[in-house]
Amino acid sequence: MTCDSLMLRRIVTELRELSGLRVERVLPQGRARFVLEMRTRQPLGQVLVSGDPDAPRLHLACDREPVPGTDSPLTDVLRRHLRGATFTGAEQLGFDRVVRLHFANCEGLGPQSRRDLIVEISGRHTNVLLVDGEGVILECARHVTARVNRVRQSLPGEPYVPPPDFGKVDPSGLTVRDLMALSSESGLPWPTWWRQHLQGASDVFLAVLAERACLPLEVTLEDLDQTAWERLGLALTELLTAASGPGHGYVASPPGGRPVAYPVPLPGGWQALGVLPSLSSAIEVVHERVATTRALERQRQCLRSCLEIAVERARRREAARREALRKAEGAERERHLGELLLAHLHGLRPGQEEVVLTDWETGEAVTLRLDPGLSPAENAQRYFARYRKLQRVRETVPALLAEVQAELQDYEDLLDQVAEADGEGLGVIEAELLQRGLLKASRQARPPAKAGYRRTTTADGYAILYGRNALENAAVLREARPDDLWFHVQGAPGGHVVVRTDNRPEAVPQSTLIEAARLAARQSLRRREATVAVDYTLVKHLTRTRGAAPGHVLYRDFRTLFVRPRE
Repeated sequence: MTCDSLMLRRIVTELRELSGLRVERVLPQGRARFVLEMRTRQPLGQVLVSGDPDAPRLHLACDREPVPGTDSPLTDVLRRHLRGATFTGAEQLGFDRVVRLHFANCEGLGPQSRRDLIVEISGRHTNVLLVDGEGVILECARHVTARVNRVRQSLPGEPYVPPPDFGKVDPSGLTVRDLMALSSESGLPWPTWWRQHLQGASDVFLAVLAERACLPLEVTLEDLDQTAWERLGLALTELLTAASGPGHGYVASPPGGRPVAYPVPLPGGWQALGVLPSLSSAIEVVHERVATTRALERQRQCLRSCLEIAVERARRREAARREALRKAEGAERERHLGELLLAHLHGLRPGQEEVVLTDWETGEAVTLRLDPGLSPAENAQRYFARYRKLQRVRETVPALLAEVQAELQDYEDLLDQVAEADGEGLGVIEAELLQRGLLKASRQARPPAKAGYRRTTTADGYAILYGRNALENAAVLREARPDDLWFHVQGAPGGHVVVRTDNRPEAVPQSTLIEAARLAARQSLRRREATVAVDYTLVKHLTRTRGAAPGHVLYRDFRTLFVRPRE
């Protein structure tokens, strides 16, 4: 979320509440981000300034502490010049995204010693600069050399040059007549014209302005009559007036977008998320939510990458074992060739590289490759050795193939859970991957999440335990009793569902069975299918296999219900 011009107008109003206070501390917060702490007993005694291009902003804050290891040349210079200085006010440059914070008595040299902290919020070009009373840059968060910008360098010792306005006009104080004079007969949509000629035309601002003026965004200039221009001018005046004084902060999300904090109510089609006492507090809430979302997405991506690697390795093992079984199908052929060679030992001589013999079963000629360094009998034993090797493969590999197929199914189930899990669920999955050795613990790893199971109650009053991942499934199995009923979707990964029967499984009504089966279907990969087959049996009919992943069982003596997950 980026602060636009209307937001900065309200922020400047909120910052002026701190005028006359002294700067006590400069608290580093991260990359190009810091807090100026003022001497006050009020809770809003801090100003957060962020020149981070990913999250540029300026607003009041509270209860911030310095983040170790995040000092920068800018924070060092700010401490030297602003500690003990008096904050004298803030102003916005026109209706642009540039704010000046004014300070006096800098470096303790008296009221005439002045400094300005300039915050330029402009996407990837965002910058924070400290300038002296003569307008010379003392330090800045982002150094811009002549190679990057010949016209406007941002370096210590260089004079500060404001950002170019590109001919755009400050809309503050413009009348309807002024707006109409700036326009011309054109087929351009009015928001496009507004962006080209007026400052502060962010997408959010234009969406709010369009709703207040009852003007769809696709309406062109040539379609605007006198009444439409008057509505547009009135809406502009209302927005500027509302943002020029104190007020609430409104939080809402556009369809399919991220939350936004704004000084006025947002469009009606947006999802309202709350109203805060001030815009600064609303910005804090939004950025905390965005930071949490980004952290969850990073964790989700890490787990997804880990599982995708595990799936790929499991598939390679599965393919290798299938190929071994395919080759093992020729075991009997190797044995037969060895017997054929033994039957014709009398006609063989040492040193032969191949021999052509008649197969007594088919009557066809068979060419056998021989090792000239071995005797005829030893060559025959080579065929029998290959037969025994392939026979061992036929005996052992099917179990290994089933094991890797179960492992692959488990990984795919976890991938599905990662896509939909919340923060707690991702923590449980991360703990499971750490336990399996698929994920390496970081030096500052969080404590492993404790896996438990989830509970609900049916309409008939029966308690249900269920899990949504392997560790939760294992917890359900540990808690289940022999005469409880166990449910699982047929032939697909999914959660375990157990119905408490109080040792009377035969008394459980059909409605509870169907409710539990639907829950099992919704906890599986088949949740979006119209009809799903769900098996159920007594817990005492489950078998836990040694070495299998948590929550994996075999079951017998089951019945099947066909249910609709979405009902």
